[in-house]
Amino acid sequence: MIRAKIRKAKTDTLGPVTFDPENRPEVSNLLQIYASLVGIDVKKAPQLFAEDNMFSFKEKLSNVLIDKVCPIGERALTICEKEEDRLLDILD
Repeated sequence: MIRAKIRKAKTDTLGPVTFDPENRPEVSNLLQIYASLVGIDVKKAPQLFAEDNMFSFKEKLSNVLIDKVCPIGERALTICEKEEDRLLDILD
């Protein structure tokens, strides 16, 4: 689902991946997401994609998102399954 959402994310066809929030807000937003996930300055992120087209950039972003988000979801499901009674007590 993550990969499909990122593939559908609006971008442009202006060539290389660059960080330009004013003229390329969609691409810049995706770069901000990537930079925050890997812990780098967003202005340095485009250098990582100098040889990539938009499709390959989105694939790399998807991979990072999946690596970071899926373990959180899996852990949440495990907690819900194994500690349901405790969670219900907390909610009460």
